[in-house]
Amino acid sequence: MKALKKRVEGLLVVLLILFGSVSVYAGTTGKIRGVVRDASTGDPLPGANVIITKVWSGNIAHRSDYNLGAATSTNGDFIILHVPPGIYSVKAMMIGFEPMIREKVVVNVDRTTRINFRLKPTVLQIGKSLVVEAKRDPIQLDVSGTENYVTPKDYKDTPFANRVDDVIGLQAGVEGNIVQSEISIRGGETMEVGYMVDGMSMVDQKFNRPVIAINPEVVQEIKIMRNGFNAEYGEARSGIINIVTKTPGDRTTFSIDYQYDPPHRPNYGRSWYSRQSRWEWRLMDGPHAFEGDSLFLREGRTGIWKYWEGWNKYSQDLMNDNNPDNDLTPKEAYELWKWRHRPIKYGNLAGHNVNMSLSGKVPVLPIRTNYLAGFRYEFHPLNLAQAVTHYGDLVGSLKLVTTLSPNMKLTTDGILSRTRSVTDREPTSKWRDESLISYSGGSVNLYYPFAKPIITRYAGIGGLKLTHTVSSRLFYELSANFFRIKWHMQRPDSARAKDGRYFHGRLYYDPHSGWIPKERGVDDNVSHYRMYGGAYTWDDSYNNRLQIKGNMTDQINDWNEIKTGFELNYNVIDENRLHWHNEDSTQVFERKNHVTPYELSAYVQDKIEFKGMVANVGVRFNYYDMNSDRPNIDLVLLYDTDRDIYNAMKQFNKGYRGVRGAYPSFRPTPKIYISPRIGISHPLTENSKIYFNYGHFAQMPPTSGAVTTVLDGQRPRVQFMGNGKMGFEKIIAYEVGYDQNVRNLFQIHFSAFYKDYSDMAWGMVYAHSDQSLICEWADQIGYQEIRGLEIELRKVSGRYLTGWFNYTITEKSKADLSVPGLSDIPIVTDDPTVGIHGVLRGVPRPDLSESVPHGKGVVTFSVPDNWGPRFKGIRLFGNLAISAEMFYQGGNYVQHPRKSFRDAHPNIRFKEISRYWANFRFSKYMRIGNAGIEVYMDASNLLHTKYRYPPGGQAGEDYFDDLFKTGRLDKVGTDKVSDPLILRTESDNVYWAKLKTFIFGIRFHY
Repeated sequence: MKALKKRVEGLLVVLLILFGSVSVYAGTTGKIRGVVRDASTGDPLPGANVIITKVWSGNIAHRSDYNLGAATSTNGDFIILHVPPGIYSVKAMMIGFEPMIREKVVVNVDRTTRINFRLKPTVLQIGKSLVVEAKRDPIQLDVSGTENYVTPKDYKDTPFANRVDDVIGLQAGVEGNIVQSEISIRGGETMEVGYMVDGMSMVDQKFNRPVIAINPEVVQEIKIMRNGFNAEYGEARSGIINIVTKTPGDRTTFSIDYQYDPPHRPNYGRSWYSRQSRWEWRLMDGPHAFEGDSLFLREGRTGIWKYWEGWNKYSQDLMNDNNPDNDLTPKEAYELWKWRHRPIKYGNLAGHNVNMSLSGKVPVLPIRTNYLAGFRYEFHPLNLAQAVTHYGDLVGSLKLVTTLSPNMKLTTDGILSRTRSVTDREPTSKWRDESLISYSGGSVNLYYPFAKPIITRYAGIGGLKLTHTVSSRLFYELSANFFRIKWHMQRPDSARAKDGRYFHGRLYYDPHSGWIPKERGVDDNVSHYRMYGGAYTWDDSYNNRLQIKGNMTDQINDWNEIKTGFELNYNVIDENRLHWHNEDSTQVFERKNHVTPYELSAYVQDKIEFKGMVANVGVRFNYYDMNSDRPNIDLVLLYDTDRDIYNAMKQFNKGYRGVRGAYPSFRPTPKIYISPRIGISHPLTENSKIYFNYGHFAQMPPTSGAVTTVLDGQRPRVQFMGNGKMGFEKIIAYEVGYDQNVRNLFQIHFSAFYKDYSDMAWGMVYAHSDQSLICEWADQIGYQEIRGLEIELRKVSGRYLTGWFNYTITEKSKADLSVPGLSDIPIVTDDPTVGIHGVLRGVPRPDLSESVPHGKGVVTFSVPDNWGPRFKGIRLFGNLAISAEMFYQGGNYVQHPRKSFRDAHPNIRFKEISRYWANFRFSKYMRIGNAGIEVYMDASNLLHTKYRYPPGGQAGEDYFDDLFKTGRLDKVGTDKVSDPLILRTESDNVYWAKLKTFIFGIRFHY
């Protein structure tokens, strides 16, 4: 009856979930299963107890605080569900048999770890057990897609890793980083990646990018999935990054990792402000600067002559131009120029990176509660002087696990972060709407550091999760979290009058001291550096999200593990962005939008595990409702002029829904999509498998295409109108792979993938035939294909050598629908005689990108802790390690810099030489009692290809002409040319990767 009651309870939970409502549920645990047998007869032992006894941290084991275990069935089988990722000791025992312990059992997220026990029917002395170290699974036989698991050891072995991004970006098929929101998986866009921490989505729906840096010291495991991820994962099309933090126990632990980046210039050779680097200083501050002079620069075959009229002539022109405001004597002009162009210190700041964690049991509370607290601080100096001195990151996190009963836990999670820097580029374009945070400074005005806005991002998330283990084979979770991200882009502090200087009775503001408005700026007609203005963009957008979800896992029998779940996401997306085009307040571009969409999703999934096959079969249901009135783009062409639609949209944005003259609105109909997914893994042997997966993946179009409306005050007109009628963008993905274990020394992985994109948001134009109205919008006419191959070699264990290396080649082809000679995107007109029924669209043809292979990996050589001579109880060479971070980059394709050559040879493409480079980490680990200390040093570019940057200007054209004439179109980057004068230069910074940087770190844990 008890078993029946539990099954009925489980069925009720399933019904509640399936008929509840929903986007990303992330698995955060794995499971252990196996068989307990009699060692003498081989018969199964029913009723044996299997429990987790210890948790391993490095080579130290601590008592487990988890209440996890199971009893074997009549067939001797056992299954332990809901095991947090980690390394454990698992004990099997039964009266009349010797207990047996398997140590260092590795459990990964969503994985089934198999271990078996053979108990001897002999009674040992009390307290004695047979201890056996568990062997790692050489092949993940239960995984039917391409997955990687990043552990704290991977982070600690990777040179120049101060963020989890640095390790994630090294995995096969992964490019870019999260810090600048440019992460990509298998050639997809950033918005196609799902990013979660402890099952909570960390994606900003306003900009459709992952956010929030996570402290590496609190991370237990990172799971990275490509293509064939199961139905439980949604709101992603190309891949999932699933971060799981540590589960705190009763034992108090503390860790800190500090990295010091000494001050250094970010460029090789001379300072960018030195007289040798700046020819204008040598010419305009030379012995004949007042009378006029010339300077010959030894650049290329012919060299370059630079001329200067002299400060006397320059002053004379100012005095005679009928503008008394700019009058300067020769000496005043000279002193003003020197003052405004004086060098600015750079490379003089040290970088600091601190990651800390503290965990243990909360005292005083009557209910057992464990905590995990984390803190992260990063001070990363920008490459050149900007409006702020550094990229700054502050992250605090707290995780509380409260044991309500032996079978019920409540987890409270919270993360807060503040990131501050400048924008990556100058947002001076009326088309640009991104708010990209720069990590190293991005573009820069050499003598005016305040041309770009300061950008600050506040982000936080807090959530509750209730976990109820109904039985050893059934558990469910209910959770809710609230996410908020707030962007603040603003102008730098203004330059002060007291910091300026007077020349000829006029105040000149100091371009080094602060932002200078256009009306107070002065053009520099000498060297043409612009030293005022910029930063005319403001952004105060935000995204709030409430997420409620539930899931249940039921191992209904030895072969089927059923997962089912639901999720509800309710978003508030508010865009509030202004930009003054040409720094003119009358040419304001407005992006002001407010929508409150919600999405419901549900899934059911079965993991079928037989000895000769493992299958993951599931289906996901998505329901999306914009839940907001949107402008009806189908009525654009009914308006007579740009101004009419502009005025109507102004009223619409002010909320005048029923007022005459407001733009007509409509309520978009909800969108529904069902995504079937299947993955099959077939073990060929105990050491090899083949797998295949197929699935449908869908996401709503980016907010910039579906919601954003841009009002152009310059014309005035509606520059862009969001299309609220669009539905899901879709991918159908296929993958086939093969994994092989070679004598327990290496694992070889091959996978080939193909992704078919459809219904992609694509730019369109509405236009009157007389061009009195032009409005851009988006429609779902785009499509593309991405295909690729991944090869990976891993050595996950070994006494001296561990590591991995991957090789990836990806090819993308997308539709080209441009109208040659007229428009890059299709045009819909009000004249049905134009094109096809009023539509001008190019003949669909593939735009094929060249395949560029690349490889990445980390190999670590380490010395065992008991190796070498001993001095005062310390092994001098024990636990020494050298890690090499290796990169290979196939040559990119480039064009000839001269347009006439490109026109004459449209199909000729030049290719760069392939490059490799390697960074290194040297480390020493020491253990003192219960504490561990590691010191390390990172060094960049100790090995690299000799690659010469192609010269610019006329020398650059000569360089490519020489390669063409000698038939070496694939040798861009070589310094072997037929005429050495082509490469003649006064610069000492012409070779790639010559700059070497060093970082020093110390890591302590207790």
